[in-house]
Parts: sequence; C-alpha cells; structure tokens
Amino acid sequence: MSQYLQQQLTTHFTLFKSWEIPSKQDFSNHQSHSTRTVVGYGVHGADSDLIESLPCLEIIPSHSSGLDKIDLVKCVEKGIRVTSTPDMLTDEVAYLAVLNGLWKQRDFGSTTKVCFLQL
Repeated sequence: MSQYLQQQLTTHFTLFKSWEIPSKQDFSNHQSHSTRTVVGYGVHGADSDLIESLPCLEIIPSHSSGLDKIDLVKCVEKGIRVTSTPDMLTDEVAYLAVLNGLWKQRDFGSTTKVCFLQL
C-alpha cells in the first residue's frame, strides 16, 4: 500500500497494517468488534478466515484492478460490500503493450521518448 494512501487513511481512521501485526490472534481478540473496513490491494486482501474473524466488517474497498485476494463468495454470504477500480490502468497497460511490440520490431535506443496523444 502506498505511503500516500496510508497517510490519507490515518488522518481519518485508525489504521492497522496487517503486515505489521505480530499476532493476528491478539489483534482479533482486541480489535475484531471495532473493525468495519479492510482495505485490499494486489498483495493483501481478505480471505475467508479474516472475514469470519471480523463480525462488524461492512466493506472491503480494493484499490487494485483485481479482486483475487478477496473471498467474494464469503462477502456475498455475509452481506459485505466490495468495491474496486477495475479500469484504473487500462490505458496504461494498452500503451505498454503497444510500446513493447514497437521496441521489439525496431531499435529505438534507450533515449527515445514516445508520447501518445488522445484526441
């Protein structure tokens, strides 16, 4: 998760970083009934065990394009909303694919700059 997003979340919420919690069991024992949101992204999401351990969980916003780290079946079962940004990088990925194809066909050199204009 980007530092910017962490800073923004911290200004409005109590932020617990799952990758820094030494004991998931201790966290669950002390915070499970006050945790209403889990922010997911490409590396960390919400599996069935995490969802079950948070009885007050209401929403899982994901700021990555995929939802494969979130147990969607469990979310439907529990009535938990899930949001994502599915088209956030669509244009950039397409441009990268085109550039990759161009670079393989010709030697543009390492100092060439390619720009795309959308009209």
